[in-house]
Amino acid sequence: MRAKINTTTSSSTLIKNEPYKWETLYRSTLDQLLRGDKSYLKALSFLLSMIKSKERNKTIIKLQDIGLLSKGDINKKTTKYTKESKIKKIYSYTKILIFIFINRYNIVIKGEKKEIYEKTGYMMYQLRKLFD
Repeated sequence: MRAKINTTTSSSTLIKNEPYKWETLYRSTLDQLLRGDKSYLKALSFLLSMIKSKERNKTIIKLQDIGLLSKGDINKKTTKYTKESKIKKIYSYTKILIFIFINRYNIVIKGEKKEIYEKTGYMMYQLRKLFD
């Protein structure tokens, strides 16, 4: 994954230092877009800015191929992102925080688990494996 990181942006430290959190945010954003909530395009654009342009373009093409995005959806110059209400922002933030702690997407967490959310996410993943 490190080879795919866009090191020219300061926000890329999220994907570099906390790939589990980035992956959860990315999958949650795609889920919302699949449900038709275009207000998450800004979040997707931000998350994709953290990866190299070659990988970013491949991802965008794949998302267009499956019909999740149209041509201008990610183009920052032409897209006007919809504003979210404060309640929706709080709800989204809380939901993503819970997803990070419970490992909603069954992401395999490798390496040392330093943060509490990594530990709880790993435990939830192991619990689900027991019952599958």
